[in-house]
Amino acid sequence: ALATVVLPVLSRQNSAGDQAGRTETYRWGAHLTLIIALPSAVGLAILAEPLFWTLFTYGRFTPADASASAAALVAYSLALPAYALLKIQSAAFFSAQNTKTPVKIGVITMVANMVFSAAFVYLMIEINPAYQHVGLAIASVCSAWLNCVLLQVRLIDVMPERRMLPGGAGFFVKLIIAAVVMALAVDYLANMMGWLEYGVGQRLWHLLLCVVGGALVYLLSLLIMGIRPKQFSR
Repeated sequence: ALATVVLPVLSRQNSAGDQAGRTETYRWGAHLTLIIALPSAVGLAILAEPLFWTLFTYGRFTPADASASAAALVAYSLALPAYALLKIQSAAFFSAQNTKTPVKIGVITMVANMVFSAAFVYLMIEINPAYQHVGLAIASVCSAWLNCVLLQVRLIDVMPERRMLPGGAGFFVKLIIAAVVMALAVDYLANMMGWLEYGVGQRLWHLLLCVVGGALVYLLSLLIMGIRPKQFSR
């Protein structure tokens, strides 16, 4: 959704030759994307097993099946910020009428993903054959971040004035701290519950409690560290 909002603004600023405006719009989109994607990834990783317990662990779907499935979800969650940023990065290229660079980098990462898949599946077979599917998830994570990093490096071609860190690394440090505090809170809430002893209604209720509680802790942490909603109003 953010990419849909950012693309026409970037295109208009590119046509007007407003490089400073494009830089600011891109930075706004990237920062807002990370504010949403980072805690989502952390929460998804921590609640992966409770999520499978709540949705699927009934009948023939055993807790062992849930653990194996959750392991892949934990791995995939690590790529969530990268996939989200890719949308904003692609919008920056498309707004400058540069479609070749994202396609070229996409081909590179596709080939890399095949190599990663073979390597990590083989590695997981050696470690634990029951979790070989996690190798595919790890490969997807590596290729997603490779795509993200390569696009960011090449972004200089279309946005020479880009500046992701207006105040140094402070913004990202604050996001990481808030995400860590949230992770501790969610982990505490999740571990104090006997998920497999509950019925479906109780599981859903406690899953909602973990999600809402984690979101509130994350938002409160950002506010304490000085990140305000008005900083992202347009």
